[in-house]
Amino acid sequence: MRSGESIDKGVNVAFSAVAGLDPSARYRDDFVIRSLSTDTRHTKPGDVFVAIKGDRYDGHDFVGEAAEAGAAAVIARRDIETSAPVMRVADPAQTLGCIARLYRDQLPATVIGVTGSSGKTTVKGMLACVCKRHGRATATVANNNNIIGVSQTILSASREDKTLVVEMGTNAAGEMRRLAEVVHPDISVITNVSESHLDGLGDRDHVFAEKSAIISGARATATIVVNADDDYANEVIALAAASGRPTIKYGFANGADVRVNADAPPVVAAQTPQGGMRYRLNVLGRHNVSNSAAVAALGLAAGIDRAVIARGIEDYTGEKGRLQTRPLRRGITLIDDSYNANPASSHAALDTLGGFVGRKLFAYGGMAELGEAAWRLHKSVGDKANKVGVDKLYIYGQAALATYHAYLGE
Repeated sequence: MRSGESIDKGVNVAFSAVAGLDPSARYRDDFVIRSLSTDTRHTKPGDVFVAIKGDRYDGHDFVGEAAEAGAAAVIARRDIETSAPVMRVADPAQTLGCIARLYRDQLPATVIGVTGSSGKTTVKGMLACVCKRHGRATATVANNNNIIGVSQTILSASREDKTLVVEMGTNAAGEMRRLAEVVHPDISVITNVSESHLDGLGDRDHVFAEKSAIISGARATATIVVNADDDYANEVIALAAASGRPTIKYGFANGADVRVNADAPPVVAAQTPQGGMRYRLNVLGRHNVSNSAAVAALGLAAGIDRAVIARGIEDYTGEKGRLQTRPLRRGITLIDDSYNANPASSHAALDTLGGFVGRKLFAYGGMAELGEAAWRLHKSVGDKANKVGVDKLYIYGQAALATYHAYLGE
């Protein structure tokens, strides 16, 4: 795979140490990894080139280029003709994760793991703004939340960072366990559990079972931040309690430790165990009020002052393609929520649209990876469009036909 820049942040990990975590690793000459590259376009002299096979490229085809660029060693899944030291492994992407875990254990930063069916990229981005006001920080870029992206995020961190925020995504059973083993967070949150990635996970209970691996994979002393409004809140609390990990609950519910009030948007009032907070939210939607409560709870768990948390939340202006507003001519407002969609995010977008005055037009391209539940879940979006008063619905693609028929009352 040809992606990712050279990672050079003072990594100091030996092949022998990697082999201690990856039983598939075989090597002739021990070698100390100080910097890595997964892309020959960014390989520098001294890098260890990790030959990852991706959807479009196979890094093994570029080992020669890596050597010409000065790569000092190679990690690959097959024998490679090169004079440099080679570590042969079953899966270079997973081995990259082992290297990241070894480096993570050298970092003094507070490591925060963020997952959930929706909202995780927003929470990660908003929390990064908070952490950067608190001190030096590193966070996941965009939504690079698979094993490669998670590993690159950790390896890009500095030893001077006070916090490291890692977004963690999954669409198949077992992935979150592997990510949690790499990240080993000091603080974890599951933003919510909804019907997403059902092709790989089956149903909502299995989505929860997969996401909850972030709890068992956290440090024994980790704090678990819980969405008190989510249907699985009690299950999250029970899992944390069974392992002796403390929890902080957030949301609109009366029992939340960090409780938010959205009665006067865009100004949000929050009550916390340390006292009240007020901040102006610069992103749309009630669900983003909840996301801001998650950020406040995570910030408090990390020991960040309430005033710093409030200012950091106000710094956040959203993610591209996620409920971004753009004024057009003749008093028209375009809301761009085109990045991706699952049932929960689609309903949240419609709730936001329903809060606007005037004619409401909804363009919908459907959702993917929903398996046998696809028709039912697309139908629910059409029902929701009617409920919030959408005046015209425009659809694109076969998947959204159920949305169209439900909108028409068929």
